[in-house]
Amino acid sequence: RRCQRAVPAAEPGQFLALDEGGLICGECRLFLSVGPGLQMPPRTVEWLRTARLSVLEDAAARPLPIVETVPLREFLAVYFGHHAGRELKSAAFLRELP
Repeated sequence: RRCQRAVPAAEPGQFLALDEGGLICGECRLFLSVGPGLQMPPRTVEWLRTARLSVLEDAAARPLPIVETVPLREFLAVYFGHHAGRELKSAAFLRELP
């Protein structure tokens, strides 16, 4: 639950640093070289941390509520688009889904 940069962190990491690939605190967010950082809802951050440490079946057994999948989809679209250097066609398709 710490910031990727600050040790010790002033607050838990809630912003994704696209180039650094980790969560950072609001204070470190001010010093990013690329973008303002994507703010992640706390429940989404917790789900991603749990999923990262789990096998796929365990993560699938703990789905996010539907209202929280929208921020996760947006996050994934921006993250992968940033690293691909363009918007992904699949991300545009996902935005069209209800």
